[in-house]
Amino acid sequence: MPARVRSLLWRFGPPVLYMAAVFGLSNSSHPPLPRFVWVLGDKPLHALEYVPMGYLWARALGVRGRRGLVWGLLAAAAFGATDEVHQWFVPRRQPSWLDWVADLVGASVGVGLWAAVRGLLPTGRGRPPPRAQPPAPWPAAKTAADPLSSAADAAPPSAESATLSSGSTGGKRRASRFAM
Repeated sequence: MPARVRSLLWRFGPPVLYMAAVFGLSNSSHPPLPRFVWVLGDKPLHALEYVPMGYLWARALGVRGRRGLVWGLLAAAAFGATDEVHQWFVPRRQPSWLDWVADLVGASVGVGLWAAVRGLLPTGRGRPPPRAQPPAPWPAAKTAADPLSSAADAAPPSAESATLSSGSTGGKRRASRFAM
């Protein structure tokens, strides 16, 4: 199997399989859940159901930074909307926009978990290191506040200073052929 296909299956396979499972549960008039789960109510169940959905879509689409996280949230929200529309056609099920809002809250938590795992949130721990400062021009610029520096120290060597400093003139400086 080519590496590109393997990569796509690795990224998009889990959210698609999870969507199939959610669709299967949504297609049932009475999903096979334990009785104690229904004590929580309908909305928390929707939110809990969509936490993994948001996480998996953020994992699939969030590999390129924060923009992918937004697309992951939109994908989970779009599936939640289609799931509510689908429930119109299932006997003894009724769609609700509040269910979709609960789906969106759960998907947001899932996307936030993925962002925290990947270090894409500005929490301090996962923040990227500060950008390096560009190197100072040669030599390092001297400031007027530095009493030990002089203007001659900060200037790069010129042809005139190279001519004046070369040779032994017994303490006298020779005129440079570059002098004006």
